[in-house]
Amino acid sequence: LWFFFIAGIAVSAANTGIRKQSLKTRLIPLKIPIIKPAACVLAAVLAILIPVFNITGMIALFYHDNIDNYIMTANTDPAVLKKIEKVADYAVRFDPMKAEYVFIKANTAWFLNDPGRAENYFKTAVSLDPLNSRHLTRFGAFLARKGENDIADTAFSRAMRYNRSNPEYAFQYGAWLLATGQTQKGLSVMKTSLMLDESYIDRVLTTMIVNGVESGQIELAIPETPGPSIAFSKFLYDTG
Repeated sequence: LWFFFIAGIAVSAANTGIRKQSLKTRLIPLKIPIIKPAACVLAAVLAILIPVFNITGMIALFYHDNIDNYIMTANTDPAVLKKIEKVADYAVRFDPMKAEYVFIKANTAWFLNDPGRAENYFKTAVSLDPLNSRHLTRFGAFLARKGENDIADTAFSRAMRYNRSNPEYAFQYGAWLLATGQTQKGLSVMKTSLMLDESYIDRVLTTMIVNGVESGQIELAIPETPGPSIAFSKFLYDTG
């Protein structure tokens, strides 16, 4: 399509040039005096804004790099969590459109037992980057803790849908389904995670056993591939 488009322009230009070679340009002049000053002002504004935008983004990235390697859990010292949140807040100020920085603040607020603030941050992060499966899965776990299962299901399922090649999102969704008593659907999702990555077999088996899934039902989650099948047969042998 591009080739024929360019070829058409070339033929048109050649034919026009043959008839009107005396013209310096084939563009019709527009006699609007405001266009040139407006274009100059716009160019000047862009010349200022683009470097400012890039500099503020780099500053925000600098702040983020200082906290990127921290692993936050419920057992993390509250003082450390507050420091991480403070640095993340600086990053958000310099780059408010970056979902990752708001996502960090959501996690710190959650671990600091401030669910109201955490939920607002989670919603902001998801609205800024609605296709981010990592953010959706975390938000789903947060909603599940609050007992909002309908919205949690939406978050988990979309996380799996938006990143179909990553077994972790299928596993997290399947684990939540099993924990909430949705066994059949949970087994199907667990099977999907094993089809993506056979190394998840130990985690899948453990999760199913913890949630009271019987061996006859476990078989429904085992794909017909050698790795999971052998692991499941070993489990059956070890358990008699």
